[in-house]
Amino acid sequence: MRYNRLVAPLLQDTRRLWVWLGCLGLGSALVLAHGERVSRREAELVRCAANPSLCPGRKAFLALVEVVSVDAAGFSVLKQMNVLRIDGAAPELRPGETVSVIATVEPGGLGLLSVERHPWRGLKRALGMIGVGLTGLVMALGLRVHGGRLVERG
Repeated sequence: MRYNRLVAPLLQDTRRLWVWLGCLGLGSALVLAHGERVSRREAELVRCAANPSLCPGRKAFLALVEVVSVDAAGFSVLKQMNVLRIDGAAPELRPGETVSVIATVEPGGLGLLSVERHPWRGLKRALGMIGVGLTGLVMALGLRVHGGRLVERG
């Protein structure tokens, strides 16, 4: 019962704008915090790769990165905006492939521990976009705005 007394005032029409603004503010804060965390982790990884003596033996997990170039001694991947060199042969890698890499910081840079290919990543992305499009279509065809509210058609 006490829960209903706390939530009921938030569901009134007179407070709808404030609830929307609060949700928008909270969502924006979460997106910004996540972006800052990811940027900090990437900057630390780039710093360790450039100067391996700062964090020797540290493991680095590079999820869903694109292979930029491949040679006999290793390969390079694109991690957001930074190209990182991974030393170690990975058979049959091709530029443009999406992979996940586990590497370790060694005196020469990043050494390969394991690599996993993601050959169906493009199809997964396309199916996700189809799902978003179908959801938008269903929303557009099945709902309408009436009196400032979203209501079902029909």
